Amino acid sequence: MTPLAAEMRRRLWNTIIEISLQASISKGGPPLLSMTDFDAEMPGNIPDEALIAGLSHVPNDNSDPTIMSVPRALRGTYPVRLKVTKFLNDLNTTGGTYEETLQLDTQFREAFKELRRSLHPLRDQPSAKLATQAAELIMNRYLASLHMPYFAAALHAPAYAFSRQVLVEILLKIWCATWPSSSIAGTAAASAPSAYSTPPTSPPVPSEELLARMITCGSGFFRTAAAQVSFTIPMELHEQLQDDGGLGPTRLRRDLAAVTEEVKAWSWRCMEAGETSVKGFLMSALLVAQTEALQRGPSADKAELARFLIGEGEKAAERCVPLLEATVEATKQHEETALVDEFGPSPGLTEDWDFTVSFFPPLSHFPDTIP
Repeated sequence: MTPLAAEMRRRLWNTIIEISLQASISKGGPPLLSMTDFDAEMPGNIPDEALIAGLSHVPNDNSDPTIMSVPRALRGTYPVRLKVTKFLNDLNTTGGTYEETLQLDTQFREAFKELRRSLHPLRDQPSAKLATQAAELIMNRYLASLHMPYFAAALHAPAYAFSRQVLVEILLKIWCATWPSSSIAGTAAASAPSAYSTPPTSPPVPSEELLARMITCGSGFFRTAAAQVSFTIPMELHEQLQDDGGLGPTRLRRDLAAVTEEVKAWSWRCMEAGETSVKGFLMSALLVAQTEALQRGPSADKAELARFLIGEGEKAAERCVPLLEATVEATKQHEETALVDEFGPSPGLTEDWDFTVSFFPPLSHFPDTIP
């Protein structure tokens, strides 16, 4: 076997186990592979040019940054990510304990630090920016998944407060990757579009927003992470507003309020990018309206709040109609014969909202006001 063939097999296997693990964490199924199922080495830190040059032997690995630096760094975290996935999705009816969760959290953070150290030499290479950002988002997604099961309980049980705090901070980091112009990312406030106006559609700088484009236009692992932010952060904000419970108007935590507003703009951009489901935009509009309703305090009239929420939902739905009609017209002009195939609902795009909504009922703070 030639050095090129051997190295390509290692790279292909590395891709297979990564896809398998991501599918498990995304769909909630147990991992299909374990560390004892294979003995393949990780790919070498070898530039493509060295492989295709017709060498009779594989060059020795070196510490210089190459195209394989990010995949190798992620492969180094595979064992702990596999542990997290098994802990969450294994077919064990008893489930794990919170102490085990904290132990996994410690192990995961150590692996995360090592990944950051190994990728530090790539910080000044524009060509590696997308790969390094994606690697960090992948790690944050696993860490968020580890603490997500305790979020609802943490709202009422102080024993899980650590998980609540970690989850919120991790999701804010994920949001900064999803929406680089976010006000919480330290960018100019003017660059962050308002949730009540059409977001700008001018092409972003590729080196800055490639990952954001992939999240907005794609589906699956990365899109689900953004969908989790879209509901968990507003839920945290609403819980804090309720806990405040003062006699006067309630004050907002600025970063959570900013994300809640920006989620609406992001949901609209997803529709502009081709999303044909209005679920995301409709729910984000209702969450923004619910935030405003909660700010009025507990003394506000419940019937009036119900009418306000219903009205905001109707406005959001009506706003979607012209955009969807324009999408249909553009599709007809593009290829009349392929209208059904191209415009049909994509399971990959809509299932992310279905999965998230099933865990986070957005209007749960007003159980007696909505018919």
